[in-house]
Amino acid sequence: GQRHRTHVALGTGGDPGLHRAVRVHANFAEYAPLVLVLLLVAELLAAPGWWLHAMGMALLAGRALHAFGVSREPEDIRIRTAGMSLTFAALASAALTLGWLGM
Repeated sequence: GQRHRTHVALGTGGDPGLHRAVRVHANFAEYAPLVLVLLLVAELLAAPGWWLHAMGMALLAGRALHAFGVSREPEDIRIRTAGMSLTFAALASAALTLGWLGM
């Protein structure tokens, strides 16, 4: 991976590619767990399975597109934006679903 290639064990060592990879990973860690917890609670509150699957697919597609867009050099802002839009759609849909289910 990036760390092996750059011989950097901690931090980014000033390497722009490694910094980009660290940010891609961190951005995933900032959004995915929250949406997954909301989806879990929605499932426990008996949200329709098809709806849970749709939100999960939006999250998966959004995170994959975002990672792909940000990982490119130069960054493809259109792909990154599409990924964040899908991620936010999954987040908002899950939150609204909890409100709809009476949470």
